[in-house]
Parts: sequence; structure tokens; C-alpha cells
Amino acid sequence: MHKELFDLVSGQPVTDCTIVWPALRYILEPLTGFAEYILSFTRYIVQLVSWIAWLMIVTAGWAIVRKKTLRDAGVNGMGVVLFFLTVVVVVLVFPLSWPRLVTPSGTAVVDFHSHTFYSHDGIKSPTQSIAFHRRLGYTEFFVTEHGHTNGFPQFSAAAQYATVFPGMQVSTKERVSLLIFADRQFDGAEFRDKTVSQVIDLAHRYGFVVVCPHWWKWRYFSWDELYKKGIDGFEIYNAGYRNFSAEERARLVQFCRDNHLVMLGNTDWHGWGSMTDVWTVVPGVTPGVGAPLMQFLREHRSSRVLVNLQPEAQGTLRYFFEPFCGAYYYFSAITVPQACGLMGWIIVIVIAGRFSWCAQFRRLIPQIFGLGLLALVFYCLFIWLPLRPENTILNRLLAPIIAVIGVLWLVYGKVQNKKN
Repeated sequence: MHKELFDLVSGQPVTDCTIVWPALRYILEPLTGFAEYILSFTRYIVQLVSWIAWLMIVTAGWAIVRKKTLRDAGVNGMGVVLFFLTVVVVVLVFPLSWPRLVTPSGTAVVDFHSHTFYSHDGIKSPTQSIAFHRRLGYTEFFVTEHGHTNGFPQFSAAAQYATVFPGMQVSTKERVSLLIFADRQFDGAEFRDKTVSQVIDLAHRYGFVVVCPHWWKWRYFSWDELYKKGIDGFEIYNAGYRNFSAEERARLVQFCRDNHLVMLGNTDWHGWGSMTDVWTVVPGVTPGVGAPLMQFLREHRSSRVLVNLQPEAQGTLRYFFEPFCGAYYYFSAITVPQACGLMGWIIVIVIAGRFSWCAQFRRLIPQIFGLGLLALVFYCLFIWLPLRPENTILNRLLAPIIAVIGVLWLVYGKVQNKKN
């Protein structure tokens, strides 16, 4: 049951494009496979909590079988959970590996929805955003910061209107999220504190295009109500919010087709990891030329929304048994190169475990992880200082969470040293 490249608009498998992975994917397979899995979650908090709960249950059960004390069971459980959370941090913050869409020459592949750390919840720079999109096979993208357009001028002059184009994600008075696409820099403040109709009317007056992103996240206004207000189209897939059933997505695709609306699939990238499973291919547009791209949007022409998906069950039962379901889907779709990479690391770990220096190294792991994570905290705060007060995720969420995990590693190391 392998992943298949599929066009959500036509409903057909894709035969003229392929997905390729760098060799690093297979060298680091235990980690990169987990990164791909974590970054494809549909209910992030629920699935992470399921993992932590099962890790604690399994650790406690193992302690009972081994007739360990309650204290030892607690310490071991703490170490297992900390290791899991550390791996999650690594795959979310660092670009370990990435899928690249390979298309016929001259094909425009566009990401219409992305953010940098100039958004309140972004964690990567404009330079890193360009690198991310190039690695994954996009020829161009729109930067759509939340509530303003201050991110676009931070891109190099060479990238502006060639690789990156100005846009904005705005929340209306009705709390409806809208994407604005433009062919020139504009003042985002003009679009704040307005209703849906006012945003759409003003954007159209300037010759801009307005699309509704991840409608299924909020479900404010029906599709028909937004259509009557003048919306130009909808996201039919969003890599940041995947919790949208295939059946309802098919109805949205049909609605857009019936009403001649734009259909897009976007990364909604905020800097987490270096994965996506969606690419919008824009027929008849030369890569790196802004005018035809905007004309394509204004004329509501049909795109191809390519997704690299493996059919997976979702729902309460899946989330309750998340670690086991995740393992099942991973091994059911594993390829030969992935299996070789995984087996290689298992052999390395088994062989290394026979040497005395391995036991000594294991005793240093809490200090290595703890100090490494605390260094990452200082790096996050260093990045955040010139971005305040606009960016809040670096100092209020990412840095504190990493700091707590880092401190707990150091505490765990001290407890382990006393036990030994």
C-alpha cells in the first residue's frame, strides 16, 4: 500500500510527474521516516498525546514484567517520553529530508500560501523559505503573512516577482480567513477590520484575487454564501490542516468546477520541518513570470492539485491507537531503500551496544540533549529579538517548550547518575 501521486481536481492518478527523495532520506531513515509521519498528522495534539500515553503505559508494563520499583518505572518512563519529545522537536525544527516534485520542463509549480517569521506564528526566514520551496520542486510561491505584507520586502530584489510574489492572509470581522494574491506590493492595513464582502470588493478594485483557505477549519459561511460574496476560489487541500474528509473535499471540488472557481492546494508552511504532500501545477504559465500567473488566477482557470497520499483511516479509534496505526501504515508503505536504511541503523546500534564505550556514551545522552536543547532556546530567542512584537510563537511557545524539555533532560541525568 504505497503512496500515490494523485490529482484532486481531475480525480486521476498522475503519470507525467514523480516524487524523488535525496539520498539523505535513506541514510537517516529512522529519523526521516518519523519526520514524514509526524508532519502528516491530521490532529496534532490528539495524536501526540496518544503517543505519550502509550509510551508511559508500555514503559510501566515493562517495569512490572521486570519487577522494577515504582520509582524506577517513573524514571524510565520519563526518559522514554523525553526522547520521544526530543525527536519531535528535531523533526519540526530541522530540514532533515524532503520530497521533490519532478515535472516536465517549463511547468509552473506554485505554493499560494506560506509564511515566514514575520508572521506571528512563523519560525523561518525569507531565505529559508526560498530554500524550502526550491528543495520541494516549487518554481514560485506567494508569501501570505498574517494581517500584513511586511514579509515580502525582506526577500531579495532578485527573488521578488520572479520566485516570490506578494500576498496576505487576513481575518475578517466575521473571523473568516481569506488569502489575497497580488502582482504588486500593497498596504495590508487597508484590508484589516473589514467584512468578507468589503475585503473581496477592495481586492477586486485593485485587480487582486481572493481565495478562502482551509474552509473546513472554521466553516464560517457556506460555499455558496462565499461565492455570492465574490470569492475567487477555495483551497481544496492544505498541508497544515489535513482534517478534511475525501468525501467532503470531492463535493467542494465539484462546487468549484460548477461555479468556475479557482482550486488550490497549498503548504501553509510556517517553517515546521521540510515536508509537504501537495503541489499546485499551473498549466500554461511560464515559471517565474508574474503577469501570466495573476491572469491565470483572475480568469479562474483550472489548475492541477497534486497530492502524494497513502489512504489511511482517521477517527477516534485511529487516534486512540495512534502509535500502532502509525507503525502499521509506515511498514505497509515502506520501500526497499527505506528498509535498507532502517536495517542498517539497527545493525549499527546492535554492534555498538557490544562495546563498553557505548554504555559510557549512553550516560552522557541526558547532558548532551539537555545542553543542546538549551542552546536551541537561546538561538530561538536570538532570532526573535529583532522580530518583536510581531512574532510571538518563538518566545511564547517554541522556546519555553524546548527549555522545559532541556531542563528535564538535565534533571533526568542527575537522577540516573544517583541511581547508578
